Amino acid sequence: SIHDKDFVLTDMGGQYSERRKWARAYSSATAVLFVVGLSGYNQVTDESSENQMVESMRLFKEICENEELKECSLILFLNKRDIFEDKLNQTPITVCPALSGYKGDPKDYKSSLAYVKKCFLSLNDTGKDVYVHETCAIDSENVERIFRSVTETVVTNDLYKGGLIRP
Repeated sequence: SIHDKDFVLTDMGGQYSERRKWARAYSSATAVLFVVGLSGYNQVTDESSENQMVESMRLFKEICENEELKECSLILFLNKRDIFEDKLNQTPITVCPALSGYKGDPKDYKSSLAYVKKCFLSLNDTGKDVYVHETCAIDSENVERIFRSVTETVVTNDLYKGGLIRP
């Protein structure tokens, strides 16, 4: 319960073996909260040795294009921004194949983050709104502010769908 509003969150898991179980949760979903570890731009997955950011981008595109989720709000969390910022001092985002087109200052946090955000948003060619939040899970004030925003987004979109308010 957040601010006296009840939510059911289903952690779909990021592992390949868990993904086949996702479909049963689609019918009751009103929002998808997609969490990306920004710090994974220079790391590989345990299961496939694929770059974590590349895998996240591929999966995000699949979620955007999924017909069963076309009525859902899509909320993208770019998480671990603190670790991402620290890593940029040693390793540019261009080491990630999906981010190799970045032309800005390799150590500039804001422009690197903006490029990652732009790359994710470019994967959504459905016209669906994507609400993006940069997060650091250990920053409780940030998390609280974001959950207030997410709550408002989900409730407002449900009211639209129910015909109770107009866009």
